[in-house]
Amino acid sequence: ANTLTGGVANAARQKKILEYLRGDRSNEDTATETRDFRQRTAVLADIIGSEPRYVAAPSEAYLDSYHPGYSAFRTAQASRSPTLYVGSNAGMLHAIDATMGSSGSGTERWAYVPSFMFSSGVEGLQGQAWRDTDPVPDRFEHRFRVDATPMVRDVNFNRVAGVGVGSADWRTL
Repeated sequence: ANTLTGGVANAARQKKILEYLRGDRSNEDTATETRDFRQRTAVLADIIGSEPRYVAAPSEAYLDSYHPGYSAFRTAQASRSPTLYVGSNAGMLHAIDATMGSSGSGTERWAYVPSFMFSSGVEGLQGQAWRDTDPVPDRFEHRFRVDATPMVRDVNFNRVAGVGVGSADWRTL
């Protein structure tokens, strides 16, 4: 059975699975050759329930009288690079460059894989690489993984849980 855990022998397979999920097609089946992993129709997994979220300059209408330091945060982040965030059923939250007119627009900046995806079996990352013709339990079956819409908020970390000490520490999550 395929596995993501244990032993030096699996380190090479783990690396291959990760590279496959990141878009490397060199170990993917072809029309004429069976390789390590199933052939995909596209590198980016399907996006079903996740709606993209566009994030650029902070835009909340927070007043400094109630939200100290927010106006300074808005000014400091006014020119941050626009990014589109969306979840896919490969188990990743993708951050995509959304800068209009940029040569990099539409390219992935990074992808986050939540820790629960590192479980073994069909629910984990390795299940992405299995074929639908593989024997049970290693048969590919579509799973809805990171399928929710990302929530984006500006948060003052120095006021989380009612604690309001020190200077403002605004972040966009």
